Amino acid sequence: MDVGIDPWTALAVIISKKMNKSFRLVKVSLDIMTLILGWIMGGTVGIITLFCAVIGGPVIQKSAELLDKILAKMLKFNYEK
Repeated sequence: MDVGIDPWTALAVIISKKMNKSFRLVKVSLDIMTLILGWIMGGTVGIITLFCAVIGGPVIQKSAELLDKILAKMLKFNYEK
């Protein structure tokens, strides 16, 4: 199944497909909501936590796009042989 590598990423993939929104937007939104919920429950929020919440979605989306292009080229090359 093409829904991510962990439950939170899978949830972001499913929501982004159902709502026709970018994965990056949905992932950052879920991460921020989770961060706020953790903070309300007494957790510590540091600069790295904020950084990861904001950067995670865009990095995952860009990495997936790059990997898709590389794999498409590899498969096309193999089919042409």
